[in-house]
Amino acid sequence: MSNTAVEQQNYDAKDPFAGLALVTKPVPKAEPGHVVVRITLRPVNPADLFNISSNTLRIPGSEGFGIVHEVGEGVTAVAKGQRVVPFKSTEVARGGKVFLTG
Repeated sequence: MSNTAVEQQNYDAKDPFAGLALVTKPVPKAEPGHVVVRITLRPVNPADLFNISSNTLRIPGSEGFGIVHEVGEGVTAVAKGQRVVPFKSTEVARGGKVFLTG
């Protein structure tokens, strides 16, 4: 299984958006203590545009909405299929916050 993402592959100060590319990546496996969230909505906000133009962001999208796709061993706060709103979704794997919905 794979997913599609927008990724900043290179940076050119004259045209920072030229380095953005649509890429296909494998869906990660949930490691112990982590979850994999299938993002169903991810807006690109002005902060993302600033980060792209200043070469500080590789994958645009600092928030999103999704559904828990897989739950790692030891996770009890969420369940597969649950709707969640990961805050700073690119940071969830590194301990970012996840807010539950519905």
